[in-house]
Amino acid sequence: HFERTIASIRHYIGDPRIIIILRDPVERAYSAYNFLIREGSETLCFEKALIAEEKRRELGYRHMWLYREGGLYAHRVRAFQESFSRVQVLLFDDLRAGANTLVKSIFTFLDVDPSVIPDTTHRFNVSGIPRWNYLNNLFVRPKRLHKMARTIGSAVLGSNRWIRLRDRLRLAVLRKPGRMNRETALSLRRYYRTDILNLQDCIHKDLGNWLDERGLLENI
Repeated sequence: HFERTIASIRHYIGDPRIIIILRDPVERAYSAYNFLIREGSETLCFEKALIAEEKRRELGYRHMWLYREGGLYAHRVRAFQESFSRVQVLLFDDLRAGANTLVKSIFTFLDVDPSVIPDTTHRFNVSGIPRWNYLNNLFVRPKRLHKMARTIGSAVLGSNRWIRLRDRLRLAVLRKPGRMNRETALSLRRYYRTDILNLQDCIHKDLGNWLDERGLLENI
């Protein structure tokens, strides 16, 4: 929704610093799919969901459901760069390689103290496939139960401790998603190739890992 968000930011805030973090679009597509599986929303296999994407777009599905389209970054990044004077583009690869280093670069960009070292040990929103749907449903529905549990848990344990406990309990009912089909991964990699090359020109960063078909197959 970059067209609307850029206009709103310009109207209400002016020209703030903009931070964008991007993930390998093939990984991002499969991660979005598994997120909706975890939430109990997606019922199709990944390949059928990709085929259904155009129809879902016509039906007005939210952006999260557009797994393939969501990884086309270049024109969106360029729109932010053309609309704001200070745009920092980061890579999810760098977050995984060294969270503190990435956070320090953000602090420097924001003109805040880069010597502060935040706690980056806790992982939020960990993806996974439910082992038991009936237990996973306790975390995703109904919303009234969520609110009650959050209120009681925060009152007894404190907000931060409750969030950590909730996340550990939820993680216990999830298993690691299966690997993406190799042919599907290759098809997506080739689909994104032109956009990745255009993105490289926008952000002046080497995205060779996002273009590498052999490396992709070794990691799935």
